[in-house]
Amino acid sequence: MTRLILFGFVAVLLMRLAAAHLLGLYGDEAWYWQCAQQLDFAYADHPFMTALVVHLGTLLFGDTTLGVRFGFVLLGAASTPLVYWLARPLVGKADALLAAGATLILLPSVVLGVVAAPDGPAAFLALVGLCAFERATRTGRNSWWLLAGVAGALSLSTHYRCTVFIAAMGLSLLGTPTGRGRLRTPGPWLALAVTALGALPLLVFNLEHDFGPLTYQFSDRHGASRGLSEWIRHPVEQALVVSPLLYGLLLGTLVSTVRGLRAGDTGRALAACFGLVVLGLYFITSPFTDTSHVRFHWPAPGYLPLLVFLPGVVRTFRARGPGSRRLTTAAFVLAGVVVLFIHVAIVTGRPHIERLPRSTKGWTTVAETLAAHVDEHLVPGLAAGARPLVVADNYITAGQVEFALGDRVDVYVLRHPKNIDHGRDLQFTLWGVDEEALAARVGDDALVVIEISATKRHGRDEWRAHVRGLFDRWEPLSSLTEKELHTGEELGWERDFEFGVGRGVRAR
Repeated sequence: MTRLILFGFVAVLLMRLAAAHLLGLYGDEAWYWQCAQQLDFAYADHPFMTALVVHLGTLLFGDTTLGVRFGFVLLGAASTPLVYWLARPLVGKADALLAAGATLILLPSVVLGVVAAPDGPAAFLALVGLCAFERATRTGRNSWWLLAGVAGALSLSTHYRCTVFIAAMGLSLLGTPTGRGRLRTPGPWLALAVTALGALPLLVFNLEHDFGPLTYQFSDRHGASRGLSEWIRHPVEQALVVSPLLYGLLLGTLVSTVRGLRAGDTGRALAACFGLVVLGLYFITSPFTDTSHVRFHWPAPGYLPLLVFLPGVVRTFRARGPGSRRLTTAAFVLAGVVVLFIHVAIVTGRPHIERLPRSTKGWTTVAETLAAHVDEHLVPGLAAGARPLVVADNYITAGQVEFALGDRVDVYVLRHPKNIDHGRDLQFTLWGVDEEALAARVGDDALVVIEISATKRHGRDEWRAHVRGLFDRWEPLSSLTEKELHTGEELGWERDFEFGVGRGVRAR
C-alpha cells in the first residue's frame, strides 16, 4: 500500500507540474503575478502571501506559467504528507497512509495544487496549524503552541477567510475537557498572541484605506439572498465536485467525528469542529455569497481533517455486507477517475477543460491569442521607437497583456465596473496606473484593448463612448471574437475584444 500511494503521489505531482507549465494564466493568476512584481504587506483585495509565493516561484523559473504556479504545486503536494502527519498519532500508521492516499483523489484539494490563488497556501497553513494544534492540545508543549500560532499568523497573511480556520480550532478547545484544561495554561494564549501578529499588516492597510478591503471581503462582494434554493444547490454542487459517493462517505465521517466530540475525544473533536465550522459556514451562507467568483473550492480545507477518520468509517461501512463493499469501492474508483480525467484533459489540451465556470476563463488560447493581437498592433499603431502605452479596460485583460509582453509596454487600467466588483480598483490607484494617472500622459498615443463582453450589454455603448472620450481622436483597429479565440469552437460563453488607437491622451 505504501508503494502504491507513493506512486500515486509522484504521478499526481508530475501531472500538476505539467498542467502548471502548459496552461496559460487565467485572470486572477495574472493579477497575482502583477502583485508579485511589487511586493507589499497587503493589497486591495488580499494580504501578501499569494504574491510572495508567486514571487518566489518566478525567482526560480522566471516569469513563466510554471514560475507563477510552482510554489502552489509544492504547497498542494504537501497536503499528502501533512494529512499523514496529522493522522499518525490519532489512527495509527496503516490508516494514516490510507488517509494520505485519499488526498490524491479529493478533487478540490487537487485543484488547489495547481492554480496560483490564495486557497492553496490557505489549505497548507490550515493543515500545518491543525497538526501543531493537535500535538499542542495533547502534549501541552509550548513549542507546538508556537508553531500553531505561526501557522495562524501566516494564514491571516493569506486570506481574510482564514479567520474561519482559527475560529474552528478555538471552538475545539472549548468543546472537550482536555481543551478547556489547556486554556488554563500559557500555551493557547501564546498561540493566540502570535496569530494576532498576522493581522497587523491587514489592520494597518485597512486603517489607511477606511477599511475598504475588509468591507469588500465581508460585505460588498456578497449580494442579497438568491433564495433558499441555494441550500439545495450547494450540497449538490459539492457532491458533484467531490464525487457523490465520496461526498457521502465524508459526511458520514463528519457525523462520526461529531459523536466523538460529544464523547470528549480530542482528536475527533478537532476534525468535527473544523468540518462543522468550515463546511457548515459555507453551507449556511451559500444563499448570500459572491457569485462573481468560482466558489466550489472554498469548503475544501474542511474535508482534509475528515480524511483522517475516513478509513475507519469506510471499514465499518464495508463490514455491513457485499453491497456496502461494492459501494465504497465505486466511491474511490469514481473519484480517482475524475481526478485523472481532469489532469489528462489539462495536460493534453482537450477542449473539455475549457468548460470551466465563467470566471476561470482565460486559459491558454485566450491569453496567448489576446497577447498576440496586442503585439501585432503595437508597431503599426504607435510611434516607432517610443515605449508603447497600452490601456486595458479591466484587470483581467491588463494582467494577461502585461504578463505576456513584460516590460516592453506600459499598461494602464481604466475604472471598469469589473475592477470595482472584484475589489481591485484601489490597487491600480496605489500603483499609479489607473485612469487618473493616465491623464498625466497628456498627448501620448495608446493602444486600447476593450473587453466588450466584460461590460453589461445595456451599458456597452456608454462604456465605448467613455473610453474614446479619454483621447483627442479614436482610430478603430480590429476586433477579436469568441470564435477566433477558440479556432471556431463554440464554448457557450463570450469573451470578445475591440482594439483601437487613442491619439493624444486628454487632460482632465
